[in-house]
Amino acid sequence: LERDGYLQRLPSSHAFQLGPKVLLLGLDYLEGTAVIAAGRETVYALRDRTGFSAHMCVRDGNEIVYVLNAPSHHRLRGDIPVGTRYPCHAVASGRALLFDMSPAALAVLYDGVAMQAFSDQTPVDVAALSALIAAERARGYATNLSGFVSGIVSLSAPVRDRDGAIVAAINLSDSETVLKDVEAVQDLVVRAAAQVSTRRSGCSGAG
Repeated sequence: LERDGYLQRLPSSHAFQLGPKVLLLGLDYLEGTAVIAAGRETVYALRDRTGFSAHMCVRDGNEIVYVLNAPSHHRLRGDIPVGTRYPCHAVASGRALLFDMSPAALAVLYDGVAMQAFSDQTPVDVAALSALIAAERARGYATNLSGFVSGIVSLSAPVRDRDGAIVAAINLSDSETVLKDVEAVQDLVVRAAAQVSTRRSGCSGAG
């Protein structure tokens, strides 16, 4: 903790005080809550309009973390608890969060990381991941059709801050027995992400 700047040793003492890195933890928390506050209404409205499970997630390194969950009322559903982590390369939300990364940046992010295959659709190297992201970015959203969990369909679009940086992703997912037509809901997901982006652009300060 001392080496990383979270603690500082007091002069001529064995005691410690909080270091400057602790402030960054607080800023990250405020930024995260601002994203959640901006997206909560939209995520639940997306669930209510489509009938499918809707979520918001953020990126932590090469993983996603679910921060909002609006589960559908179907018996078979894509219900993902808040706090769940998945690998970015293997899920639609993860790839949506990587839309702005160049192949070089992806290579740095995945340097030394084993990209596990969850299906024959999973990209297992940076070149394949970069090509898939480029195709998904061109249409504005990412999709998985039984690509991570068999029988689950998902699609996701990125949320941006006032500077245009990707800060979160909106995701819609459910069983393929009910979410049968991705094209019927793709525009709703993209518009939901754009709506949250607009709210984020209007936020002032950290909140």
